[in-house]
Amino acid sequence: MASNIEAPVLNPQGGSIVAGTIVYNTVTAGVTPNDVIPGFYYWDGTKWLLLTNQNTSTPTNWSILGNNNTNPNTNFIGTTNANDFVTRTNNVERLRVTSAGNLGIGTSSPTSTLDVNGNLRIRNIPVTTSSTQILTSDSNGNIGTFNTHLLSDVDGVVASNPVNYSIAAPGIVNNLNLGLSTNISLPANKNCIIIINYSVPIGISNFPKQEVVGYYGVRFLKNGTEAEAGSRKSTIVNNYETAPLNGSTANMATITNTYIEKLTTGASPVNITYSLNGYIEYYSSFNSNFLFNMWSSSPPNYNWGRATITKQVYIL
Repeated sequence: MASNIEAPVLNPQGGSIVAGTIVYNTVTAGVTPNDVIPGFYYWDGTKWLLLTNQNTSTPTNWSILGNNNTNPNTNFIGTTNANDFVTRTNNVERLRVTSAGNLGIGTSSPTSTLDVNGNLRIRNIPVTTSSTQILTSDSNGNIGTFNTHLLSDVDGVVASNPVNYSIAAPGIVNNLNLGLSTNISLPANKNCIIIINYSVPIGISNFPKQEVVGYYGVRFLKNGTEAEAGSRKSTIVNNYETAPLNGSTANMATITNTYIEKLTTGASPVNITYSLNGYIEYYSSFNSNFLFNMWSSSPPNYNWGRATITKQVYIL
């Protein structure tokens, strides 16, 4: 038995079966696409059709218990004209797909590809370090993105001990390791802004009653090479004639700076180390003990504080 032949059904009046004849088939037989299964069929004049709204002998009606062997290219739930497609629960419209393709949840007239009228919750959002766009919403709920540099990394280091250096003859010391550095890793193919701030107390612990001549400061290094825009040096401040404290007007001063660098990375990630070196340019001939980072590690230095270096990295 097959859907494309009349047999075994016969016309009791003789001749061909009349179009519209309805029978109930009890067997499963035939080969696709002319196979048949149990169910009511009617004869359309050339073949038996299962009583569905499709012109095929197979059961193409959607089952409330699920379906198999569906073809996404031909099988679908929806409309074949310019009418909207609506789903309901409790006989209340919950979702609408307009004929123009806009999907509305909680609205019967969506104006965007996805239009949600109600509370929105997104769970299990992945954490990423490579995205540089912020999701925004205007007063009407329209979603967009804001493309700007985003804070990628922030950190700081506080000096734990003073760094002492004694000098008794004219000379220059420019590589005094202060133990203050920060590492930065930049991803490939990004526009980056780096901001480094540092504050370093510097002084002389044993000012003699003579004028100390020279300079002190901080050399700012990028991967071991001085970046002059980040270095700061100052004239040694003292007045041996009038100072009340063993000839000095100030035992400590503070050197500060904000270093800003803008760069665009290439095809490979970039790693940068910024570090601080103490600097002394001395023109006197008597012994002076220079202090960097703080006056003393104990007790705490709340008058002059402790040296710090901080970083902020923004990536677009």
